[in-house]
Amino acid sequence: MSNAIQINCIECKTPIHADDINLDHYIAKCQKCHTVFDFKKQLDEAPKKRTEVAMPENVEVLQLRNELDISFTWWVPHKKPAFLIFFTLFWNSIVSIFVVVALVTGEWLMLAGISIHLTIGLGLVYYLLCKYFNKTTFRVTRNYLTTEHSPFPVPFYGAKDVEVSEIDQLYSKEYVAATQNNRPIHAYAVYLITKSGKEVKVLKGLDTPQQALYIEQEVEKFLGLIDRRVKGELS
Repeated sequence: MSNAIQINCIECKTPIHADDINLDHYIAKCQKCHTVFDFKKQLDEAPKKRTEVAMPENVEVLQLRNELDISFTWWVPHKKPAFLIFFTLFWNSIVSIFVVVALVTGEWLMLAGISIHLTIGLGLVYYLLCKYFNKTTFRVTRNYLTTEHSPFPVPFYGAKDVEVSEIDQLYSKEYVAATQNNRPIHAYAVYLITKSGKEVKVLKGLDTPQQALYIEQEVEKFLGLIDRRVKGELS
């Protein structure tokens, strides 16, 4: 057990000696009042002693007295989406042949028939534009936490406005964003937990765990939140 965490009796608040703790079942016994209790909640609520996360290379921070702005570009030089670029060009070159034929011949039903394929092609192009040119700004004031994406808006890509007074905790998490050649592609997200216990995903699609952990770290500092353990979070 880490020396940074002290388990206390839930009845008399006496510190519990390590010999009286069962880590396998999260059970402890107080030698003073002989109370046997579950201490898992104390572990979960104990402040974390985590190494300071350095600012990632593509992140910019502007901190004022009443506002914190954390901005980062989507473009990561060492993670060029070569396959996605090739697939987008290949897909749209095929679809464009049918579009040209439909326009030249006046076969408008052909356009209706390929509408799903056309939508996918345009979606791929839009995503690549976002990947190369977009910037995300994570803004925290004393009243609201806001996520903005520009110059290309990205609906449903994170919570827009959350009242700061309702935030109890932030944490970062890894998830599978997609698969390529039957191999998972991982991405990272920042969540918050409200005082009512509701979990809200405020930002997703981050390329590195450092981005997520840095945002979590800086926002908690700015808001004065105590960093506590959350099941399934990045360590």
